[in-house]
Amino acid sequence: EAGYLGMAFSYYRSLSGSGLGDWFKSVLSPGIQAPITPALASLLFWISTPSILSGFAVPLLAGVICVLSTYWLARCLMSAPAALWAAALVASCPLLTIFARSFHFSIPATALFTLSLVCMLRSRNFASLLWASLFGICVGLLPLTRTMTIAFLPGLFVGAAVHTVAQLRALSQRLGFLLW
Repeated sequence: EAGYLGMAFSYYRSLSGSGLGDWFKSVLSPGIQAPITPALASLLFWISTPSILSGFAVPLLAGVICVLSTYWLARCLMSAPAALWAAALVASCPLLTIFARSFHFSIPATALFTLSLVCMLRSRNFASLLWASLFGICVGLLPLTRTMTIAFLPGLFVGAAVHTVAQLRALSQRLGFLLW
C-alpha cells in the first residue's frame, strides 16, 4: 500500500508542479503497476488535500460503485427486490469490506469489470452504440486498474460475442458495434 500511495503522491507532485501534461507523462510512464488507482488518488489530492486518508477514498468509492453496479447488473436480469438482495450480499461481503479499507487495486478492477457486464447487458445484444461504446471504454480501462485482469479479457470477449450473435436481427450492425 505504501508504494501505491507513493505513486499517487508522485503523480500529484507532477500535476501540481508541472501541470496536466507532465501528469499524463508520469501516469503513462512504463511501470509494472496499473496506474488507474494511484492516478485517481492524485486527482483527488489535487481537488481536496494530499493526504493518506483522502487517498483511501478511491477504493472506498470503487466499493460503492461495485455495489451499485451489482444492483444494475442484477436489475438487468431479475426483479428489483432480488437485485437489492444481490447488492446487499455484495455490500456485506467481508472481502469487499477488507479491500475497500486498503489502498488496493482489486476493488476498482471489480467495479470496472461489473460495470462492463452492465454495459454489455444494457446494449441489448450490442444494438446500442452508446452502451457498446461504454462497454469498450470499461474493457479498455480494465487492464489499467490491475494488470492481472488481462487474463479475464478472453472470457469477457467470448461472452460479448455470444451475447451479440444470440439474436440474428441486424447482426452485421451489432457486430460492427461490438468491434467498435
